[in-house]
Amino acid sequence: MNPDKFVITKDMIVNEVINKYPETDKIFTRYGVDLCCGGVQSIEKTAIACDVKNLDELVDELNEAIPEQEPVQSTEPAPEKSSTVEDTAGKEVKKTPPPPPVTETAESEKLEITGTVTVKDIIKNYPQTKGVFSKYGLLECGGEYGPEEAVYFFARVHNVDADCLIKELNDVIQGKVAAPEISAEDMDTAYENIYEKFIKTAIVIALTTGCVYGAFMLFYMGIQQSLYAVSKVLIETHGHTQIFGWAGLFIMGVSYFVIPRFYAIKLYSGRLANLSFFSMVVGILLVFLFRTLLPLSNSPFFKLLIIVGCLLEVLAILIFLVVVFKTILAAEKQELETYEGFLISGYLWFLVQALVLTGATVYMLKVGETVLPHILIYPLRHIQVMGFIILVIFGVLSRTIPAFLGLKTPNPKMNLLIM
Repeated sequence: MNPDKFVITKDMIVNEVINKYPETDKIFTRYGVDLCCGGVQSIEKTAIACDVKNLDELVDELNEAIPEQEPVQSTEPAPEKSSTVEDTAGKEVKKTPPPPPVTETAESEKLEITGTVTVKDIIKNYPQTKGVFSKYGLLECGGEYGPEEAVYFFARVHNVDADCLIKELNDVIQGKVAAPEISAEDMDTAYENIYEKFIKTAIVIALTTGCVYGAFMLFYMGIQQSLYAVSKVLIETHGHTQIFGWAGLFIMGVSYFVIPRFYAIKLYSGRLANLSFFSMVVGILLVFLFRTLLPLSNSPFFKLLIIVGCLLEVLAILIFLVVVFKTILAAEKQELETYEGFLISGYLWFLVQALVLTGATVYMLKVGETVLPHILIYPLRHIQVMGFIILVIFGVLSRTIPAFLGLKTPNPKMNLLIM
């Protein structure tokens, strides 16, 4: 390489290099260097975060991609040539003007998507690419409320081969291949953002039956100067809505969002996911309302509605597990990764605690009690918090944190030991 041309160094900022030399964008994309954090880090730091093996080779290729500088021409005007010349016979001969330079038309320019373009912009400018994004489970990333992150970064976070995805997108917009078809159900739920209703409802429950309800109970305990001033029934219904409403709905919503992206595949069924939401919400409301009223009226109708509420919660969890596991199985993975062990274990504990609670509730109502058997309370809370909530959190974090921060994947043996 000509040392005079060596103008890009490893200390330069990624975004500044791309803005000054657009030709380098393809080189960064090929090496897996994305614009995480807006490309404000140096080439060296970004390359380390993106696990580039040979930094010097990357810098060399970036410099090779810079076009050669054209020689500086003299600013003095050239002497004008006469448009006519005289031959030796004294006759005037007209000089033929040179043909106009050939220019490329806009139609001859090839359309191309690079790794720095956002999913939102791609779908907006090339609607025919929706089928490609749907194939990889990334369709919800575009549209009116899509993110501004580069498609290469999004592909990396969602465990999709970025080069393959970008190639398929370019093949579609260039007319080399037909765009994949999208089913009617996928189109109906593509921009519905199913997870939003789960998370928003979870927050509402946390603020109402969690914060406000809990604050009133604590205030009453303070007034009465006794921790036992509040009925155990109210404490149990408060805890129930936090496990199933706050934590349960929140984790279900997050799972419906991240699972398709972890496996680069579309969600198994948006309709079933919606059904699990309504089943869970109705179940929570029935249990909360009629367990609270049970001490006031030992009505068989109240007892029936409480049991129906518990069964609806179990049904919601079963539907949730079907959607999640069907989505995972559709990816046809050969080996189980450690984070998957956390997630699957947490999801199964979600079902186990719901079945145990339903059985305990039926027993409570059968013997004419209004509170759960004391011997079950602490073991049940333990599997709800440590078995369900903590394991799912560990699973999601061990998969997402390394991808977002450019860290090494956690040691599988250490993860297995923690689990």
